[in-house]
Amino acid sequence: MIVAVRDPQSCWEAFQAVLRLKRAHKRLNRQVIQALIRERLELCIEQLGEVWHDPTRLEEGRAQVSEWLHEQLLSFEIELEAFDLRELPRSSPQRDRPELRPRYDEFWLEKIVTADGFELELDLVVRTWVPELLAGAGGMNWLAGAFTRAAEEFFGPLDSEAGLSEVARFQLHLAPLQGLLQDNLGMAWNLLTAHRHGGVLGRNPRISCDATWVTRRSVSAQKAAFQPGRQIRYLDAYHLFALMENWQNLPDRYRMSSG
Repeated sequence: MIVAVRDPQSCWEAFQAVLRLKRAHKRLNRQVIQALIRERLELCIEQLGEVWHDPTRLEEGRAQVSEWLHEQLLSFEIELEAFDLRELPRSSPQRDRPELRPRYDEFWLEKIVTADGFELELDLVVRTWVPELLAGAGGMNWLAGAFTRAAEEFFGPLDSEAGLSEVARFQLHLAPLQGLLQDNLGMAWNLLTAHRHGGVLGRNPRISCDATWVTRRSVSAQKAAFQPGRQIRYLDAYHLFALMENWQNLPDRYRMSSG
């Protein structure tokens, strides 16, 4: 869930809230719960105001949002199990039409296997400048597979350490998909507004997709990771991890040692 920060003096353009529910009132459906959380979250971020002007107060602001949101949702019998607020640093807009508004789409790129047997997980947020009618629309979930495939092609030949260091270059690698996203949003706008022109598709409002953020990156080891090979030296890190997994292969003098 993305919440934009309206204050132009804020260091952060928007926040991404990632949460998990522990308990919710049975009479509340998913849409109602999402609406309640968004309403309270937007209100809390707005009320903190000047806290977001100072980057050194980010953790303080996060703590206040978390505490306040937990209390507010409990009054609706909604209990949070986990809550994480991630910042989107302000990125200067590249647009020439003041009537366009920022729209944020989230993509969860999971199980991206690297050359050394690890799996990367990335949370990607993409910004597109759109007319007001599209600014609050639902996520472009059908593009998630395309972004995941792009990540697999980019990170697949790299080891996990190199992959993490190349995240910024990966974002530049997404330019064709950003173009695809803006083209599809442009078509959606034309279809939604065709009735204004007697059924004829309207002119392109110059929708533009101009910024991306990776708000989380994590690495997990799979079975193929930490396997010694001919390039691995005896008792280096990879060999040691392999021996820890298969400790029965250790000589008795190591397994019986008090050290």
